[in-house]
Amino acid sequence: MPDNPTTTTPASPTEAPPSATTHYRIGARLNTYLVSLLVTGTVLMMAPSGFAGVLLPGKIYGFFPEDAVARDAALAQVLAVAAIFTLVAQPLVGMISDNTRSRFGKRTPYILVGAIGGLAFTYGLQVANSVVTVTVFWVLVQICLNVIQAPLQTTVADRVPNERRGIASSLIGVTAIVGGTLGAIIAGRLSNAVGDASFTILGLIVLVVMLAFVLVSPDRSSKGEPRERVTVKDFLSTFWVNPRTAPDFAWAFAARFLMMLGYWAVQVFQFNLLLAYVQPSLEFTQVNIEMGTLGLITMAGALVASVLFGRLSDRIGRRKPFVIGASIVMAIALAIPMLSPTLEAFYVWAAINGFAFGAYMAIDMALIIDVLPNPARFGKDLGVMNIATVLPQAIGPVLAAGISATWGYPALFAWAIFWVLLAIVFVLPIKKAR
Repeated sequence: MPDNPTTTTPASPTEAPPSATTHYRIGARLNTYLVSLLVTGTVLMMAPSGFAGVLLPGKIYGFFPEDAVARDAALAQVLAVAAIFTLVAQPLVGMISDNTRSRFGKRTPYILVGAIGGLAFTYGLQVANSVVTVTVFWVLVQICLNVIQAPLQTTVADRVPNERRGIASSLIGVTAIVGGTLGAIIAGRLSNAVGDASFTILGLIVLVVMLAFVLVSPDRSSKGEPRERVTVKDFLSTFWVNPRTAPDFAWAFAARFLMMLGYWAVQVFQFNLLLAYVQPSLEFTQVNIEMGTLGLITMAGALVASVLFGRLSDRIGRRKPFVIGASIVMAIALAIPMLSPTLEAFYVWAAINGFAFGAYMAIDMALIIDVLPNPARFGKDLGVMNIATVLPQAIGPVLAAGISATWGYPALFAWAIFWVLLAIVFVLPIKKAR
């Protein structure tokens, strides 16, 4: 149970009961939660970075060591199929957790189940011996990671008062960058040291940290709270928020979708870009090391931007200018390796892109929470918003693989720049967030 919670009274009977909008008071209990969120989120973000960024490309490299086009196509297949399944997983888990009543709260059961299942399926990845079996087990691992992520992110809406959501959002941004960096570094070192056993080791790390989170920052009991009756229509609405009744949510969804379409177009192929695009080309073991180096460079700028802009956004009460500015800088960063296919250019791209993405992630989650339409359905609506992050991971790699196979890797960067800049157009009409 949180110490000294503060309760926000709903505006109308159709909104959440008081218990659904109970936040921590600003103080030690909130600070403990924010620190544990930072650590837990970082480890959770290590998993997709380590798996999808390093270990899966390395596994597929073993199947096609001499064929870069086949590697791109196989990696796109694995990531796309998994992303399609996670489109369903996160909003569904969000809705179910909103309606869960237990002594351990709404979110804890799913965080634990996802971590346990994830460990089991990472062993499947370790022993997989074909693109098909890699795809199957990566689908299962991705579902488990989303079963964790949906409830974990929703704890921000559950527990953090509005005047601290900017800093909470910036911490989530930090976890994405730091976790992504550590995941690449650890996975690269593990891959060179123990090979495919790296999959299971990362899965075990996730489980241990999730257990620590639910012990250090336990959810309050949800027993006795009113339970919504879920109909077939409600189930289908899990994957939908009406843009007519929630236009700001729709604009934010479109902006996030387009940004991620551009971001993932390059990010998922970074390993292969270092193998086949950078001049002079790198060896496999060198790529494992350079992925970590690029991650460290990215992290340095991202950490500064996340903390700086998260606090500044809370102080001045503005979100949109930071999101727009970060998008512009990210587009500029993408132009650097497009024009210069060298390792040095990738270093510069990593530094500028890290600063821009850190600023973007610091503020965008706060903007999204500001436009959530229904306080009683934070988990469900954040799950719907997650589609805007996951769907680009499904279609983006497939489209990007076609772009690079047809026109080469420079066209891939131009493709990414287009979508990142187009996302700005959809941020401008948002009214509930300034």
